[in-house]
Amino acid sequence: MLKQSEPKHGNHSRAGGLWAALAAGLLLAVMVSGAAAADIVRTFTALSYPQQVYGIDATSEPSPFVNTDNYFVTASGDDSGTIPHVNFFAMGIFSDGGGPAVINDGDIDLTATGGTTSTSSSLTHYADVSAYGIFSHDGVFNSGAISVSAIGGTATNTTGGSMAKAWAYGIRAWAPVTNLGAITVSAAGGTTNDAGGQQAWAQAYGIEADGDVTNLGAITVTARGGRANGATADAYAYGIYYNEDPPVALTNSGPITVTAAGANANAYGIYISAHLGNTDLTNSGVIRAVAATNAYEVYVYQGPVRLVDTYNLNLDGDPAIGMIYVSNAASLDLNNAALTLSSVGDDFQWNTEYRIFAGPGPISGAFSSVSVLNPNVAVTYHDGPLANPSDDTVSLAYRPIGSAFLQGAEALQHTLALTGKLVNQRLVTEYLQPRLAATGNPAQKFYAAAGNTASDAIYDNSRPANGYFLTPYYTRIAHDASPIGYDSDAVGFVTGYERRGARHVAGFHLGYGRNEVDFSGTGFADNDEDQDLLSAGIHAMGSLADWTWRTQVTGFYAWHDFTGRTGVGLNVGESAEYDSYGVAANLMGGYPVQLGNHLLLPEAGLDYLWLYRESFTTDADNPAWDLHSSSLDEHQLSAVASLRWLTRLPVSEFILTPSLAAGVRYLLTDDEIDAHQSMPGTAPSTVKSEQDDMTGTVAASLLIGKGSFSTELAYAGEYGDDTTAHTAWWRLNFQF
Repeated sequence: MLKQSEPKHGNHSRAGGLWAALAAGLLLAVMVSGAAAADIVRTFTALSYPQQVYGIDATSEPSPFVNTDNYFVTASGDDSGTIPHVNFFAMGIFSDGGGPAVINDGDIDLTATGGTTSTSSSLTHYADVSAYGIFSHDGVFNSGAISVSAIGGTATNTTGGSMAKAWAYGIRAWAPVTNLGAITVSAAGGTTNDAGGQQAWAQAYGIEADGDVTNLGAITVTARGGRANGATADAYAYGIYYNEDPPVALTNSGPITVTAAGANANAYGIYISAHLGNTDLTNSGVIRAVAATNAYEVYVYQGPVRLVDTYNLNLDGDPAIGMIYVSNAASLDLNNAALTLSSVGDDFQWNTEYRIFAGPGPISGAFSSVSVLNPNVAVTYHDGPLANPSDDTVSLAYRPIGSAFLQGAEALQHTLALTGKLVNQRLVTEYLQPRLAATGNPAQKFYAAAGNTASDAIYDNSRPANGYFLTPYYTRIAHDASPIGYDSDAVGFVTGYERRGARHVAGFHLGYGRNEVDFSGTGFADNDEDQDLLSAGIHAMGSLADWTWRTQVTGFYAWHDFTGRTGVGLNVGESAEYDSYGVAANLMGGYPVQLGNHLLLPEAGLDYLWLYRESFTTDADNPAWDLHSSSLDEHQLSAVASLRWLTRLPVSEFILTPSLAAGVRYLLTDDEIDAHQSMPGTAPSTVKSEQDDMTGTVAASLLIGKGSFSTELAYAGEYGDDTTAHTAWWRLNFQF
């Protein structure tokens, strides 16, 4: 390995195991105190060897050193061209040997740019740069955002050699490190022009530590080789680097992305070089390594390593190259850890065996299980012919078990049914007012006592009349199905115009609703869909002899806006916009039965729905996960029966019409809706969603009328095996 010597320091020291708990407690105390963070800017220019510059030198501070300030450090080397050695060190927070542990909750932004040397000398010229966000010989607890950039300078020496290397570290510590913050590190080699021995490579480290490492933050590391006499130099990128002897625990749950570009480009998510002690490794984060020469999620260079609890493997790059490298000076024990899989690369391949391991080192033990978070992805673990697991592979297949888009279509159906409820409830109570008024004539007696005529109360006669109505509503739907369900909240209104004739009421209606659908179920809970629904139609109710009939025909158009998560590990965002349209209709017949002041209306009939949804393709953050869904052309026919009770009561100057209803709806057609879905590189798969065959319905309302005005408060409920819906609405009506 090519490693520059560290900055000057005193005695080597290591904090005890309790320092992290102490650090967390002190950090919490500082945060609770509400101390305001300051922005501190440091600018250094014309630097040369052996200068070291800092945002703050905490070496002499009490331990632990607690920082909540934001440091912005800019350092640049001497560019006069007269100094042969313009290499230097730049650090955000510096704690030398014997100095305190560092607790940082501030942001650190450090940029170091190399200088220029152009004199000729037999000695090697240096235009190197070393940059550290936090440098500590004790422990580090970080929750701030750290950004470090090191750019090598330009070294020209026509007589001797020259170097323009770059080192960049987010955190460098000789003791345990706990990181919660985002760390972004980049190193770019400089330019050399000399007679020979030139070096312009780059090394970048997210965290390098000699003690336990616990990382929860996002680490992004980039290394790019410079130009050495016109040729591209080497590059090394490390997410977490561990190189010490005693037993250590490495635990990572954050995303790590390492990228290297150069003549010899090497990218390692986690690099372990432990000479003697055992290393326990736990990784539940997504590690992605991209480089032309060597790219591995984990590189075990030296020492025994044991997996503990979980290891998450990211399927990326070449399936023929393993993602965990074990050298001949190291060993790996799988230790019955659970293997989980993810994939964030653009080149993921379905139904392809991916090698897990690489390198000549011994591998022992076995994984206890293998799984993925995405329920629509099936994983297969393949035991290789060797007795040990070194040649084992995994493969993934797209086998959808559920679809949020089909559940969204079902939620839309319930919203359409709600529009029908609102119109039909109004039809029944409005049409039956004259019969109710004649049932014992309580209203006529009331108005006579008040000195009025029956014509003052439009609900007591059947003369022709016009009417407008407006009905705002709210509904809550819960679909508790497996493997996927949803909860839906819909708000909207239905409005319209009606004309009463001698033996019928007829009119038209318009509606708008917005439905917010949150999906549920393992692997589907991060998906949601917003639906905007426009509807328009006609409705009527009348009588034939002693029988009643009513009908409704409603056309609709809906806009769907879907957002969710996809990918093997559900770490890829996706969205889709698509439309649907269709027709909902019903035809009912009834026979009113008068019992004193009460009226019973048993009804039976049919509900019909045609729903057409266009085909569409989702837009995923990773195009390899764009999902194509076929069109949906659904026709449904249901038998409906209900029994409604109504009565009419005069109270003060008002006429009250309470109503109760109970019924059942039975689906006569297929209780499944299905569509075809596919991913790039996969054949279409049929996905289905079952609906309730039998649904019970209840309703209750109270109509309050006076003269030409009325208002109604109502509730309706639906109860199926998997679906329940609760709706409340308020109707305003004016007749003239």
